[in-house]
Amino acid sequence: MLFTLPDPDTLYTALSNRDPTYEGRAFVGVRSTGIFCRLTCPARTPLRQNCTFYETVKECFEAGYRPCKRCHPLGPAAEHDPMVQRLIKALSEAPDKRWLESDIKALGFDPSTVRRSFKRNYGITFLEMSRQLRLREGFSTLSSGERVIDAQIDAGFESGSAFRKAFQKRFGISPAMPTKIALMWLDWIETPLGSLIVLADAERVHLLEFLDRRALLRELKKCSCKAMGASASGALRSWISCNVS
Repeated sequence: MLFTLPDPDTLYTALSNRDPTYEGRAFVGVRSTGIFCRLTCPARTPLRQNCTFYETVKECFEAGYRPCKRCHPLGPAAEHDPMVQRLIKALSEAPDKRWLESDIKALGFDPSTVRRSFKRNYGITFLEMSRQLRLREGFSTLSSGERVIDAQIDAGFESGSAFRKAFQKRFGISPAMPTKIALMWLDWIETPLGSLIVLADAERVHLLEFLDRRALLRELKKCSCKAMGASASGALRSWISCNVS
């Protein structure tokens, strides 16, 4: 029988109680810190509105979160596989490193074996995991108002064109934006009348609408333009595709 993720309130209760029931089957992404954790993480319990729950490590990475250094959500596989353990440690020590298959070989591992092991345990390859972390560092740099070249360096890209291409593919927008990125968070609420979409930034709610409304995409596009410019609608659609099913 396949595991079905419980409702967010149940998972938040488990997080608050550090309940091991969902160990390895559910993870929490904390918006205020940008990290994802096990539900048994010893850190202070985050506010409910800052929590989004995921079934897999892959979903956490795709949503832009990095692994917690206190509870080590990548740990279970690493504890039983010395190869994975060594690579995870190397990645955590140098998250901005541009990993290649040659680097994996230099450590004495077969790239195809590493690929299968990470895919089996985490749903994502080691090189994909490394790439996601680097791009997130670049996005964080841009969101703080720094230059594109600074974001490129923080993301570990030697080539400006390669960074722009990877950034565009991942976020749906160009990194060469003239103003500071205004981050918005999207979530949904189940109600007796149907599913509601909530879109907000750090200051206010920008959108509260039912999921089945025909005008929803148009309204989301307007909100994305407010946040990051006309080209940002692709990024918001990408976020929705990862978080709303």
